[in-house]
Amino acid sequence: SSTGDGGTWFESTAESLYADGVADIVNTHWYNYDESCTNKKLQDPDVLTSPARCISIAKEYNAPVAFGEYGAYINNEDNATRAYDLVKIAANMWHDGAVGMSYWRLQSDMWNWDRDNPDASPYFLGLWKSADGDYACRPSYYTYSLMTRFIKNGMDIYNIEMSDDDVVAVAFRKGDQWT
Repeated sequence: SSTGDGGTWFESTAESLYADGVADIVNTHWYNYDESCTNKKLQDPDVLTSPARCISIAKEYNAPVAFGEYGAYINNEDNATRAYDLVKIAANMWHDGAVGMSYWRLQSDMWNWDRDNPDASPYFLGLWKSADGDYACRPSYYTYSLMTRFIKNGMDIYNIEMSDDDVVAVAFRKGDQWT
């Protein structure tokens, strides 16, 4: 499901799948990120387009949520800003209660189809470039690889309270292993 519509689709998906016992986890995509998204806004379940909203809906059904896309106002991943935003969004999702993550777009690009704009261009959201870019890794590849290298399946997630609203921190633990 997607949060692109303010959570309405996610809510109906959760209701039909969780309530009927069809699903035990939902992987949602979240696209409503722009430069106005503070940690406080990302963690507020009353903000209809926040990741926290999806997680609060799923909690009504005692069900876990994983996230699979980190939408952003940035249309080109060749800069460090999207790489930073990827970590910020993921940390907030875990802080809000998500249990997993994936990266939806591995390859270089997808077409930005817009029926009202025949001159729409492709999005370059993949972790690496296409053949004409020598399959070079983009900055977000490195931040995503660090998260997936040290955060393993089955780890418990712990929120770390911070005195600075501009900082979000989470820790992960499995047995005696912390990261």
